[in-house]
Amino acid sequence: WHEWEAVSWDNERAGTRMALGQAMRPIAKLDRCHTIVALDCDLFVEHPAALRYSRDFAKSRRPSGSLGGFEMNRLWAVESTFTGTGALADHRLPLRSELVLPLLMELDASLSGGAAPGAEFLREPKIAQFVSVLVEELKANRGALGAGRRPASAARGARVGGSPQRDPWRRWRHPGLRRGSGAGAAHSPRSHHRPRQEDGGRRGQDAHHPRWQPGL
Repeated sequence: WHEWEAVSWDNERAGTRMALGQAMRPIAKLDRCHTIVALDCDLFVEHPAALRYSRDFAKSRRPSGSLGGFEMNRLWAVESTFTGTGALADHRLPLRSELVLPLLMELDASLSGGAAPGAEFLREPKIAQFVSVLVEELKANRGALGAGRRPASAARGARVGGSPQRDPWRRWRHPGLRRGSGAGAAHSPRSHHRPRQEDGGRRGQDAHHPRWQPGL
């Protein structure tokens, strides 16, 4: 059967299709990220991979954790409402949802040297300082970047010199689409295809498992 919900992951499918050529579900490896940027995305509560992300975030949050060398991750959050992710963030910027994309474009332009958007709110001292310090940190941690926003973040590792060896992402074919179906076709998680062979005994932990897929 088909299920429809008021909130879906259509933007994720559209963004990864633009960046990678097909609809994918990127799974960030937060246990390898020195800098984590969540842009209007509640990674630890609302995201389908929330449990995995919470566990991996905790691993790299301890001085003796997964990053080694007594290093800890730093979490930046830009959000339009209060979330659990924002409460955990080292740096939080409240921003209306429709302004997050221009801010993302400003961030991308600062990293790539491209043309920046002309939105007036980006000139506000608080926002300009937030972006400036974040860009400096991202450049200082080239190849160890995690981000949570669909369209541009899929390719952002290349912007800051990310390498395949340090790529902090896993990418799975998006579970909301059947092979050969149109972009709007979806099916219930209960009729989901079998997980990939490499899942092994971790099906209940991985975000692409049917248990964690939102209906459409």
